Amino acid sequence: MKWTDGMVRLLIQVVYHVGDDGGGAEAKGKKPAAASAPVSALLQKKGKWKSVSGAMMEKGFYVSPQQCEDKFNDLNKRYKRVNDLLGKGTACRVVENQALLDTMDLSPKAKEEARKLLNSKHLFFREMKAAELEEQRVAYQCRAFQLERQHFKWLRFSTNKEREMERMKLDNERLCLENDRMLLLLRQTELELAHGGSGGGGSSAAVPYAEQQLMLQNTNTNTNQRRPAEQPHIPNADHASATA
Repeated sequence: MKWTDGMVRLLIQVVYHVGDDGGGAEAKGKKPAAASAPVSALLQKKGKWKSVSGAMMEKGFYVSPQQCEDKFNDLNKRYKRVNDLLGKGTACRVVENQALLDTMDLSPKAKEEARKLLNSKHLFFREMKAAELEEQRVAYQCRAFQLERQHFKWLRFSTNKEREMERMKLDNERLCLENDRMLLLLRQTELELAHGGSGGGGSSAAVPYAEQQLMLQNTNTNTNQRRPAEQPHIPNADHASATA
């Protein structure tokens, strides 16, 4: 069976969409379920090319799984060899302008091999490159999704940590307020004790004053006792008769 250019381009697209495990390119970045039984590499490979063959038949191209595998392996081998000879960063420019090949620092043998590959009708370098770029794009999307998940987990973790730190901060402030209250109570107790002590000193200071008053009273009493007794006043007879 002869492969036409249209069949080859369709094959490249189908292989990309089917993926390595037969589940499509989007399944490359996904991990298999833990409960699923392990599938051998051989069965996985057969399933892939069987899916590719089925997709080709749906488009009206009746090719077997083995034919699809052999053709794509040949395309991939040529594509990788060009990249190995010219370098990935340079191969695309040389494919677009083969005159650049003469300016490259390569051995004559390597230049001749590269020129044969570039002139081959079976290279399909652009199509293989486009499929590779698309595959990288999907891989980057999967990576971005994983990073987004990690970012979400970190946000959730940091939010919980912030709540915990806020709770610890409030607990610390509460303890500080409690310490301040205890200090105020202690200060109040000290002031009450100091005030009570000064009152006791005033009572003791009042004792000498009372003793002085008592001594003064005793002195007056003694003076009165030493004074001679006064004679009672008897009115005279003349005054009494005149009054009568």
